[in-house]
Amino acid sequence: MSTESQVLPPLFSLITQLHDEAGTLPAHLNSTLAELTEAAKDTGFSLFSLRRYKKARFHLTIAGAAGDVDAQYTMATCQSVLDGGGRRPTSATRQWLSLAAAQDHIPALMRLGDVHSLAKAKELATQAANNNAPRAMIYLYLMTQDIEWLNRAAATGAPEALFELAQAYRKRPALIANTLQREATVAQLIQRSADGGHRAAVYELAFAEDGTVSTEQKQKRIIQLAEMGQLDGLLEYGYALAGLSQDKAKTHRTYGLERNLPKACALLRLVLIETADAMALPNIEADYWALMHQMSDTQDYQAILADLQETTPKLFSVLEPMVLVGLPD
Repeated sequence: MSTESQVLPPLFSLITQLHDEAGTLPAHLNSTLAELTEAAKDTGFSLFSLRRYKKARFHLTIAGAAGDVDAQYTMATCQSVLDGGGRRPTSATRQWLSLAAAQDHIPALMRLGDVHSLAKAKELATQAANNNAPRAMIYLYLMTQDIEWLNRAAATGAPEALFELAQAYRKRPALIANTLQREATVAQLIQRSADGGHRAAVYELAFAEDGTVSTEQKQKRIIQLAEMGQLDGLLEYGYALAGLSQDKAKTHRTYGLERNLPKACALLRLVLIETADAMALPNIEADYWALMHQMSDTQDYQAILADLQETTPKLFSVLEPMVLVGLPD
């Protein structure tokens, strides 16, 4: 039995009890508890977004026990991934899903998968869809497989909905029988979704391997990913500017970019700084120092790094939330 598995249950009980008794606690203790909860939530989400699920679990337990519904659902996702994933949640995952579902969290209700939970999810999603909420329409499609829900969602222009409609056409080719028409429609939807900033669409175009995406388009999307704070995009951009490849067994790709050693080093350094508490990246650190030794003047590098630290959002790897329709026991 791991140390963490011994600590998390009593930690959950303690935090839950403290919040239940908040009305009887001194003001300074309530203030400290609120600060702890907020800090734990922020740290937990940051670790989760970098796929550090085991590390995230400790912090999300604190926020989830405090009643934060997003932390509860994210905790369920961590638990599910660590347990091997799948549509049928384990008992530990189900406990967290049940907490979130009790607060009418639609994806949690969907993942529970029992008749009552799905009925409640459909009711809540229908109400939201009637108020023109694209994500609710996506949920309804996932639960019903009725393509009209995705058509309605895409008609709003929501980037997430455009991407989901493209995926539906790929998975269900009979929806557009003509292959050329289907492929053209999918490509257009992915482009529009990426233009709208949907992470998964941008990532797909940046790292497409089938030869259908031009070098210019890949360059644009790599830079877009980097500016969003996506870890793979930042690294790919940095290595491209350095004229190197992360995988030394592969030929480097520059995406038509001119070599820019100060910016390459700044991008790699940014990644190392922002991920220092989450993961070790020894190969990237070694490449960074090797490149730094090639520079005689670091003034430009320092200015670029300062600008990146100010303008780059919090780093992430996870592209989309885990939303599944579960199966009943």
